[in-house]
Amino acid sequence: MECLEFRRQCGADPNSGDPAYQAHAESCPACAEYARELRALDGLILQALKIDVPRGADDQLSGSSTAHKPAWQQPRWLGLAASVLLAVSVAAGIWVTLPEDTLAGEVVEHILHEPKALSESTARVGSEDIYKVMARAGYALDQDVGLVTYTRTCVFRGYEVPHLVVQGRQGPITVMLLPDIPVVQPVAVDESGFSGTIIPFDKGSLAIVGESGETEIGQMTRSLVDGIGRSR
Repeated sequence: MECLEFRRQCGADPNSGDPAYQAHAESCPACAEYARELRALDGLILQALKIDVPRGADDQLSGSSTAHKPAWQQPRWLGLAASVLLAVSVAAGIWVTLPEDTLAGEVVEHILHEPKALSESTARVGSEDIYKVMARAGYALDQDVGLVTYTRTCVFRGYEVPHLVVQGRQGPITVMLLPDIPVVQPVAVDESGFSGTIIPFDKGSLAIVGESGETEIGQMTRSLVDGIGRSR
């Protein structure tokens, strides 16, 4: 089972007993953490649904008796509505932060599942191939960012995203443009021998990840921010 399949199954049932699901969780720390966070989310929602609204709270808010109110306006129903609203609020708060907590791990997992993206090379990818991959996402790379040796359109979190590899000083640097996956602030990547950053870019984000100790990440990030624009 690959990471994408695992996370789809996790979204449906984070406590799945599927042997393949369990085996992947044991072998992939990033996906195991993803499942743990989803189970925590389920627990918070369940806890929120158990919260009772104090008796008479709706009378204090409305200043009137419930005797002549329809059933959906009675305290029991108001209590349930309040609990559901709280549950939704809790869930929304977690889903705002969850992508940033797991995104770095998912990017690293994606890199590890693409062996060609990890190879050092001197074979330059043609500008036409780079154009096609970027244009498919609605963008263009208008600036030379170095020796691009790999380019393709990948599926990441269900979206098609441009994936490029530029040769750095330590080795290959992965660049992933994530137009549909926003982050509110830069996210550090530092795991499994990789380091880098995921920064807000346009309405989504931009991931730049190389081997730990790579010194070109900062310059590469600046070049990409200046060089990537909307395709005409």
